[in-house]
Amino acid sequence: MENQTENTNVTSENQQQFEPLHKSFCRECGTMISEKADICPNCGATQHRAKVIDDTPSAGLKVLSFFIPLAGLILFVVQSKDTPISAKEYGKWALIGFCTGIAFSIIWYFVVLASVSSMFKAFSF
Repeated sequence: MENQTENTNVTSENQQQFEPLHKSFCRECGTMISEKADICPNCGATQHRAKVIDDTPSAGLKVLSFFIPLAGLILFVVQSKDTPISAKEYGKWALIGFCTGIAFSIIWYFVVLASVSSMFKAFSF
């Protein structure tokens, strides 16, 4: 009975010893190091961490790009290297906004032209 109790304690001690919190392994030698370590204390190799960039386009910036196409174009140019998916969305909404603005301008022109034309016809003798 005592051996079983001792084995259980040894097992729980081993688990506590080998369960690292916030640990990772060196990319060169495989030594267990801190997750935040920039250099391995065993071999001196630098530990490059991959940066995760959130590339989901913001709904507010898409709306801004639609109503102010120049802002969308600027966002497209500035963010095309770092966040290409977001940049493409902003550029797309800027183009849609620009085309919509042109279409409304043409429609407005014909509406004003028709109203002015009918006004002249009403006053003609």
